[in-house]
Amino acid sequence: MAAGDKQPSKSQMGKPPESLKAKTLRSERESASKLGGRAQPRSGASAAHKGDIKLDNFLIDQKQTTGSSILVHGKDLTKITREADGEGKTPALLLKLESIPKTVSSEWVALPLETFAELFR
Repeated sequence: MAAGDKQPSKSQMGKPPESLKAKTLRSERESASKLGGRAQPRSGASAAHKGDIKLDNFLIDQKQTTGSSILVHGKDLTKITREADGEGKTPALLLKLESIPKTVSSEWVALPLETFAELFR
């Protein structure tokens, strides 16, 4: 670090820049609109507002990146499943990747296998 440069405070470390937060919230609202649902206010910041997007039968967490890959951890699946179960809804992940070829959809939905299979019965 150069002389005179300030080191971020502990409260600033690990937090995304405000512009990223605004972009994420806008993206969640756009996705909710496309799906006919509603974006959760203060998703992730309040225990009262589970998931990012609510539909009649689904509770969705949205993960997005400006890159070309997203890592999904077991804890991500556990969290959305627990929250969806608590509301009597089916869990889902909405994955949005910006840096993939234009010939491939940049938005994907991941569902539990049982749910996916039910859709085709």
